[in-house]
Amino acid sequence: MPHLKQKRNENYTELLFIMMFDYFRSARKKQRASHLRYFLMHMMYKYGFKFSTYLDVGACNSIELDQYCDLFDNVVAFEPNPKAIIIPRDNLILHQKALSDREEVRDFHIDMTIPHYSTLNRQKMDKYIPEGHDWKIMQVTTAKLDDYELRPSCIKIDTEGEDDAVVRGAYSTITKWKPILYLEFMSQETEQSLIDIGYTVEYSSWIDNFLIHEDYI
Repeated sequence: MPHLKQKRNENYTELLFIMMFDYFRSARKKQRASHLRYFLMHMMYKYGFKFSTYLDVGACNSIELDQYCDLFDNVVAFEPNPKAIIIPRDNLILHQKALSDREEVRDFHIDMTIPHYSTLNRQKMDKYIPEGHDWKIMQVTTAKLDDYELRPSCIKIDTEGEDDAVVRGAYSTITKWKPILYLEFMSQETEQSLIDIGYTVEYSSWIDNFLIHEDYI
């Protein structure tokens, strides 16, 4: 979708039409990523957020990142998988780092069959991934998002089972800047911790959760 960064400041209706076209086109191809992107753009405009800094925790590849680089002024991505193919962009900063709620050495399980299933939390993901996948293990040193002192307008967290820990490690950042949040998985404990600091769930399903802070409602 070219020229979205220009159109975001020109005509909201036109941009939503473009995003809806992308949504329905992708729905035919069953591309969930485009569905999420459409919903995120709708929230950004609905609540008046600036397209300043987008944080992608669990970036996986350049397919989605390229489109967010076209929309946001700055994109900061975290992806520890060395097999991930991420093409450099002028407004993209890539950290080959696994995020969690503390700094420690962990086993990172790389799914050689379907790379985007790679995870720190193999025990949890084994509940959802069929048997027969080829796995490789590498050791990584995890970090907290709070350590990077970023100022996001939106945070996407899709870490194949580690989302709750990432939120705990990003608590100060989230509390201070109140970004729109997208979490693939969200436990009741994490949901309540976010509600306690003023967030409300805008949309939630089994694996997709969007939250907005009450200051913007």
